Amino acid sequence: MCSFKIISIFLLVLLLFPSFQPKCGASASVEEAAALLKWKASFQNQNNSNLTSWNLQSVNAKNSSILPCTWAGISCTDGSIIGSIPKQIGNLSKLNYLNFYANELSGCAIPKSLGNLTNLIELYLYENQLSGPIFKEVGDLKFLTDMELGENQLNGSIPASIGNLSNLEVLSLQNNQFSGSIPVTFGNLNKLVNLSLYQNHLSSPIPPMIGKLSSLQFLYLLYQNHLSGPIPPVIGNLTSLQFLNLGQNTLSSTIPKYLGDLTNLIRLDLSDNQLSGSIPVSIGNLSNLQYLLFRNQFSGPLPELLCQSGILQNISVAENMLTGPIPKSLQSCSSLVRAHFNGNRFQGSLSEINWGKCKILKTLVVAKNNITGGIPPEIGNLTQLHTLNLSSNYLSGEIPREVGKLASMLKLDLHDNQLTGGIPQDLGVLME
Repeated sequence: MCSFKIISIFLLVLLLFPSFQPKCGASASVEEAAALLKWKASFQNQNNSNLTSWNLQSVNAKNSSILPCTWAGISCTDGSIIGSIPKQIGNLSKLNYLNFYANELSGCAIPKSLGNLTNLIELYLYENQLSGPIFKEVGDLKFLTDMELGENQLNGSIPASIGNLSNLEVLSLQNNQFSGSIPVTFGNLNKLVNLSLYQNHLSSPIPPMIGKLSSLQFLYLLYQNHLSGPIPPVIGNLTSLQFLNLGQNTLSSTIPKYLGDLTNLIRLDLSDNQLSGSIPVSIGNLSNLQYLLFRNQFSGPLPELLCQSGILQNISVAENMLTGPIPKSLQSCSSLVRAHFNGNRFQGSLSEINWGKCKILKTLVVAKNNITGGIPPEIGNLTQLHTLNLSSNYLSGEIPREVGKLASMLKLDLHDNQLTGGIPQDLGVLME
């Protein structure tokens, strides 16, 4: 039997779930009232006096725009839920779905009584102001498939008991203040598809158990943490992976060649670490890659076949120590939108690549390299180009008049080269 004590505590929360997004107007109020009436119909005690006002003909609710705010046990606000999560929520033992996201819930911690909700399938508490640690009893929620606690102020270590959630598919703990290491028990989460732990204070190396997560497609594990050590070769086992973001840590050593086995990868971000050595040729096997971000301490040449499928959109290998020519195969990237090669030791001529084939290119930055030869006239065919930075190289000859055709140009930087001749009159059109 459902007691009215529980109703009076929790109907305010249910009424203001973001899934009921607070809406304006009579139709929204009637919709919310109808949802509550549907719940009321499941109660065994229909004669409870506190429920008599729960009807669409209530004297106090003739104005449908204020339904159901006048009903007994119901309070309405024009915004978010404010306050802490009451420990009595643990009494709702049959609850399957709990959604409190995007409110102003706060308090010292998520109540341990949530561990009593053993039938819970989905738990959404993200975008609040919750603090304190995650209760270890969370490991008792064996049916949980989706747990999203990101965008809060939670702290402490991530409980190892999360590894007991064998049905978990989505785990989002990003943008909190968690510290310590990633629990090795995460290796038990073989149904996990999305793991987001970025923007915390996690440290220590990446645990090898990560290679056991064979269902993983989205790994935002390391972005903006303090993880160190090498990228474990077992990451190559995650063949379903589509997004791999390891940026802004202190990872070191070289890129394991097994990353080239992740042929479903769409985005690969290793930027702002301390990785070094050469970029393995196997990266050219990533035929679905659209975003490649590699700012580190890499040396040697770029792999020639970086754009075999012609779908690469964004390549940034800036601020490394890369040498050799920029790969000619990039001219086959008809999908290329942004290309950053600046701050390296690239050599050769820009004319070796027919940039005119990259017709939707918007940004081309090759500054601070050892590029020689002239500026290729084909650049004038890049009608969507708004940033062209070829500064601090060894470019010679005259500025081709075709550059003046770039009507979308916002930034043109050619300083610190060996260019000669006059400034083409067509460039004046770009200033008008």
